[in-house]
Amino acid sequence: MKRILLASLLLIVTTYLHAQIEEGFSPAPTGWVLAQGASINNVNGNASVVTPGVGGNNPAVIGTPTVVKTSNSVKVCIDFLVYSSNLNNQVALPCATFMDVLFVNSSVTDPKDAQDPANIYARIDNYSLVTGTNCFSFNFPGNVSVPDFKVFLSFHAGCTQSGVRYVLDNVKISGVDEVCSGNACPPSALNDVLVRTDVGELSFDAVLYGSNINYPGAGNKVVDLGGTDNDPNDTYSHLRWTIISQPVNGIVVVNADGTCTITRNSTAVFDLTFVYRLCDDGADNDFNTTADNLCDDATVTVSYQSARLPVLLANFTAVRQAELIIVRWSTTTESNNSRFELQRSIASDAYQTVATLTSKAVNGNSDVPLSYEFRENNINKQVSSYRLVQIDKDGTKTVYGNRLVKGLGGESRMTVTPNPAVQGKVTILFDDVQPRNIVIVALNGKVVQEFNSYSHNSLSVNGLRSGMYIIQVLGKDSGERLLHKLIVSD
Repeated sequence: MKRILLASLLLIVTTYLHAQIEEGFSPAPTGWVLAQGASINNVNGNASVVTPGVGGNNPAVIGTPTVVKTSNSVKVCIDFLVYSSNLNNQVALPCATFMDVLFVNSSVTDPKDAQDPANIYARIDNYSLVTGTNCFSFNFPGNVSVPDFKVFLSFHAGCTQSGVRYVLDNVKISGVDEVCSGNACPPSALNDVLVRTDVGELSFDAVLYGSNINYPGAGNKVVDLGGTDNDPNDTYSHLRWTIISQPVNGIVVVNADGTCTITRNSTAVFDLTFVYRLCDDGADNDFNTTADNLCDDATVTVSYQSARLPVLLANFTAVRQAELIIVRWSTTTESNNSRFELQRSIASDAYQTVATLTSKAVNGNSDVPLSYEFRENNINKQVSSYRLVQIDKDGTKTVYGNRLVKGLGGESRMTVTPNPAVQGKVTILFDDVQPRNIVIVALNGKVVQEFNSYSHNSLSVNGLRSGMYIIQVLGKDSGERLLHKLIVSD
């Protein structure tokens, strides 16, 4: 986002302030807390925060300068990579790794104090990290009413990760703003993404200043909760919005108060993009004397997703062939899709990413079926669980249900897990996908659930009451009969 200052060059130092806190660590910023061995290093020609891998009681922590809340909706983004200890090679995560977001007293400078409940206003725990860009959104805790605070990002893992180092970069936290001193702080405009779902809609009303809690409510107008415009030292009445670049396939009318009307030329238009400018009225509080006015530009993207359906998963399977696990899935449509991440858990351990597959759709959009496949050697004798994480271009993640695969070398052609089952939920696994008749019988001989001609290798069963059952299976092609005892506990 290009910052435009219509003032003396002496004011350039103020351009580092944003309506979100945003840091690329080049040059080295002031006010940030780097602890537990974290420091700013040059990695592949780029300045980043480098910290040892975590584990046990040694969490890596970084903290922001003092900030204030500007929105009730928050989006956190961070680039997270894992390298060998000498920083020569990027490596895979040794195990599941997580990030906690803590809103703490602004006086905190020590990471141990950041973990003290007396200093914590609110926290978001256990966001599961993947290598690459991680983004997630949440509603800001409403009970945080203090005028300022700091945000600490604390990293922890399911194992001791000696021999690796984290490389952290491009930290962005919307919904907060760095504290600005003085009267010459520029406004800042954040990019907006407005998603529309009405196929026949040609025009709609929106606001450009996002969800800033200090600005008027949007009413019935469309708003991007993450696109929070702000000015650290000017109120809403001292700001003005104007259009500077119209879309090529529509027209936008921007009002001085930050509201606008967006119109596309026809329903065949799927995307609109335009640029607006936000200015304050300067030190003299006069918009007409432009020499001292400070401005910032932002881009608005309108996407009609109804014309391009979201990613629809046609099927998702995981099967074992001896030591080989084959995971396949296919999509009927994809929209704005960046990639898929395949994650695996063994014996109920935390999930870890084992593969990343880029979308086969051109520019992430497709209206034709697309198929994906991943193969890996898996000789673990315990049950493995695979799940699929689909990631949009903006970092939004969708997690698809897990698929269980029995361990290698099991004596039976049928595995029941967990057993005993808890809360009436159990999964039955088979070695192949031939059609089977499956009957679950209580000890009194009553059939409680029945599945005829079931042809998948994994069956999820719910709603069983506590007690003991017999699972009876008949293979319709092979004629093979299998029996298995199941215990269900409360």
